[in-house]
Amino acid sequence: MSIMLFCLVHGNTFKYAFPVKIKKNETVGDLKKVIKMKKPNNFANIDADRLILWKVSIPFDLSNDKRNVLEIDSKVDIKTVLEGEELLPIDNIKEHFDKPTKKYIHIIIELPTFFESPYFSQDVINKINKMHNQLTQKAIDTISISKINSENYQNLQRHLNIKFENVTFNNIPTHSNVLPLAFKWKEKSELAHKDEYLKWLRKYIPLTNGYIWYDVGGNSDLLEIKKDPRLPFNIRGGTNVVIVKDCDVKIDMVPESIYAVLELKKKVERNHNKQVILKMIIADLITARDRAVFGILSDLIDEWRIFWLENENNKTIKGWKAPSRNIAVQVISMLLSKKGLKSFQDNLESTSPIIPAAKRVKFDILFQNKIIDEDDDIARMEDVYDVMSKKEIMHHKVGVASKIIKSIPFFSSMYI
Repeated sequence: MSIMLFCLVHGNTFKYAFPVKIKKNETVGDLKKVIKMKKPNNFANIDADRLILWKVSIPFDLSNDKRNVLEIDSKVDIKTVLEGEELLPIDNIKEHFDKPTKKYIHIIIELPTFFESPYFSQDVINKINKMHNQLTQKAIDTISISKINSENYQNLQRHLNIKFENVTFNNIPTHSNVLPLAFKWKEKSELAHKDEYLKWLRKYIPLTNGYIWYDVGGNSDLLEIKKDPRLPFNIRGGTNVVIVKDCDVKIDMVPESIYAVLELKKKVERNHNKQVILKMIIADLITARDRAVFGILSDLIDEWRIFWLENENNKTIKGWKAPSRNIAVQVISMLLSKKGLKSFQDNLESTSPIIPAAKRVKFDILFQNKIIDEDDDIARMEDVYDVMSKKEIMHHKVGVASKIIKSIPFFSSMYI
């Protein structure tokens, strides 16, 4: 007597389930052959005896934990999460499926972890797999902005192929000879000065049109970005103050609405430059397209540094140190004016900007012409390994290995 069992390949969703018919007096080994015959393309180059079959009991038409996890996790553990029982080839079908329940998944098919090919020895296959894993499955580090070091920063510069340039501006127009009073730091942390420095900023660099100085010092995850192909590592951190619109704060859209980041230090040191540059880049990546973020590093006394991205001749991070507190405050005021916040077109068309950051651009503009290299495509191919045949996966891995070998100077001459 024949029975019908519904099967699903591990990693697929319910819509790809398929039925097979098998006699009760046949074995699990026979069932493997039936499954391979049912789906010859899916199991090409895989011998039937290499298929691993698991007995499960998962309803088709009823919402349940097992079905839900199958839909969202392609690598779900069959034994522990789905309560699967591995079937032995010598087991009799009747032992496990005397009266299989209708509208249930009965079998999960697990593919072998390695690929067997008539074209390569197993030793070669193992080496290709090892090389591929080392090249494409590197762990992505998470960098804390406050702890960025020279190695991290240089890695970022190499990844972006971007340089840093310190610039000077002569004859910056000033409209006031009144010197803003120096901020008075006390014997407590920078963050503990929140009320004082916000009052100072609002007094000497007032904003209009709904823009505000907004304190974010308590949010260490404000500037967080993960698995972004434009960056060589994950990044998390925060800053002291940002420029946003009051309406954005009210709807909790601060990270997506930043115009500028302000990092405050009692004593400005060299490593703080790297921190504020990174904060500026991350803020620019996560904020809206209509604003190019710039960074400010200051002690609110004599140290005033502004950083921005520019694309004049080459991709550049530019920095400017204000000669005085008065000039710094007036430059920042101009950059945060209604015209400065809403439009950069006039400045972009000018060959001689009169103030720093007038020709700043967004990060994406800077890299919009970057050609996506084969490594990006490799990463996407790996994402769909679960729906590729073993032959396709091996051909792809061989291609990756070949590309790497060609890039090694000793071997490259062999391919000319």
